[in-house]
Amino acid sequence: MRAAILLALVASAAGMIDKAEMLKRINKYNWDVKCWGQGNMWAMYSAQDAALKACKGSGHLGYAATAPASTMPLYSQVQVPVALGAYQYPSMAYQYPAHSLGKREAHAPSHPHAYTAASSQQETTEFLQDWSMMRSDLGAQVGNLSCVLQQLNMLTPALQPNLAFITGGWWDTLDLSATLAGQDPEFRTNLNSHVTDCYNMANAMSPAALLRLDPLMNDVTVCRNMVFFKCAMKARTQCCAAAQLLDILELRYGKDDGNIDWSQYGLPRNKYELAAVSSWVLTQALDPVERIVDNFLRSDGTEI
Repeated sequence: MRAAILLALVASAAGMIDKAEMLKRINKYNWDVKCWGQGNMWAMYSAQDAALKACKGSGHLGYAATAPASTMPLYSQVQVPVALGAYQYPSMAYQYPAHSLGKREAHAPSHPHAYTAASSQQETTEFLQDWSMMRSDLGAQVGNLSCVLQQLNMLTPALQPNLAFITGGWWDTLDLSATLAGQDPEFRTNLNSHVTDCYNMANAMSPAALLRLDPLMNDVTVCRNMVFFKCAMKARTQCCAAAQLLDILELRYGKDDGNIDWSQYGLPRNKYELAAVSSWVLTQALDPVERIVDNFLRSDGTEI
């Protein structure tokens, strides 16, 4: 009986494992190791762990609202301090009919006119309490992340992206000989140019446009940083992919001897961008039979 119960528990736990999430983590790890080298990746992991511990020790984790939800005044402003500053939430005085708000269920009286001012005020108070708690949790999450990014020199003390480090000093922390293409100045220039474009794009966006991206956060600095880092991470993935494609092409066809000026045909001059375009052209040129064989032999088993 004990063995049967144990097996049932193990089977239940196995069923709870998010296989897609685990596969995503494995693929990301293998991807980063291929591009940056295993030693560099573990050094990055260690730095991230140290940054998180430093933020925990300094008390950056676990922010709470300045006033308990039970004492929050109606139609007032609530301040929640986080690492990015103190957010202020505007007054809200919606007169909702009976419906579900947060975890509480309100039941409508038999006659609509019996919905008193007192019950309406209670509904609004409960809604604002839920709103305050949600914003407090969100602010704490952003504050925690900001602290870690500062520890990693990705953000300046003024909470701006540290472009000088990201495009300069960060490279000095790597063993470039262990990377796929880090020793190549053209690769570094290519990635730095993409990241700088992300920085300029984020700074060129108007406050109104930024706030529309995340009206819940309602903070221009946070939204601007979000735009930059999402773009920069995408640029890093694209540049790493181009380096891997170049590596594959060189293994299969040999290195380009430089006798052909590919730009005269409208192709990129940059060898990494050229590799990305060339790989796409070669893939699209497959005939139907070749494509079926290619898809089958490169399948991970989920498509067949």
